[in-house]
Amino acid sequence: MSVALSTALLHFCVTALMVVASSDLNPTSKAFLASPDAYTRLKVLLCKTAFVIAADMVQAWPKWQVGVMLGSVALIYYLNLRKLPFYRAPVNCVWTAEWLGVLYTVVLLAVYVYGKDHSAAFKDTLTSVSGTPAG
Repeated sequence: MSVALSTALLHFCVTALMVVASSDLNPTSKAFLASPDAYTRLKVLLCKTAFVIAADMVQAWPKWQVGVMLGSVALIYYLNLRKLPFYRAPVNCVWTAEWLGVLYTVVLLAVYVYGKDHSAAFKDTLTSVSGTPAG
């Protein structure tokens, strides 16, 4: 567990330095991921770190784990939607849509963890496209 925590924190520190170093204030920049908003990207990175730590280390308390994961992903989605941290609109669109997909899966996990029914049939119904279990 301590290895996972130290790895997550090391990854956060290195990535935070890279985010700040790659911040580009030139709106005519040709870089695909050019971003003038390092502060928002650092907030997103902090939320990602909380998400990874909760997913890896808080498995003994599933309700707390899902709560932290849901809060982190919802905040990331909100920050990406509100601030639009990249110069290029397609990058903002794809970035936000990817986090919407993660938010959807975390909401499904929250429905399962906080719900009363923990059967395999409910899991199948929850994740099926038609709303009915396969088979």
